[in-house]
Amino acid sequence: MSSLQIRWGRWAVLSLPYAVAGCVTSYTVTGPVVPVSGVAPPVSAPSPPAGSPAPLTPSAPAAAMAPVAPPEPALPAIWSPRMDYRRIGLEQFTQGRGIEVNRMSDDRLRLRMSNAFSFSNQGAEVSAELRDLLVRLCASVRKDELIYITITSHPDSGRAPEGAVVLTQERTRQVAAVLSQYGIPAERIQLQSWAPAAPWAVPDKLDIAVRDAGTAR
Repeated sequence: MSSLQIRWGRWAVLSLPYAVAGCVTSYTVTGPVVPVSGVAPPVSAPSPPAGSPAPLTPSAPAAAMAPVAPPEPALPAIWSPRMDYRRIGLEQFTQGRGIEVNRMSDDRLRLRMSNAFSFSNQGAEVSAELRDLLVRLCASVRKDELIYITITSHPDSGRAPEGAVVLTQERTRQVAAVLSQYGIPAERIQLQSWAPAAPWAVPDKLDIAVRDAGTAR
């Protein structure tokens, strides 16, 4: 795997690991970043459906916030009573919707759902059902400053590798835009997308993992 780094003076570094189709694709941005030709701008949060709760006002307009990878927490993830309470609440909220809610081996709380449930018309637009779930999740974690959320978009079965990379990246950005709209700061959101041949890929799925880095210690 190779790595491309672009530096703007002393203000920001964009590091882009890349590989052939079939391998993990990821991107990390740190520092105050200015628009650069060839870098996709952040995606504006879609408008909530009629009758949905009014969005909270995030620390900056969602349309101006590029989701970035959070800094590595100083402490490992913990599984606290509060995390167990969240798990139980999300299990009850998602009952009958075909969504897996479980505690991972690294003590993160993961929600795994199908792409068909999450996105409209096999595209990147967040579905009304996924939006409802994200609103509930944001209400549970937005006040905890050491909560980090990782969005992992897995490819659709049968999609060409090139198209899968582009679509999974766009899907993670759309989900991150909704999280930002409902009060999760961009620096607490991490994006991951996978190409179809990656051995760890789970075709047709979207994963949202919640990491508690110390709020309940």
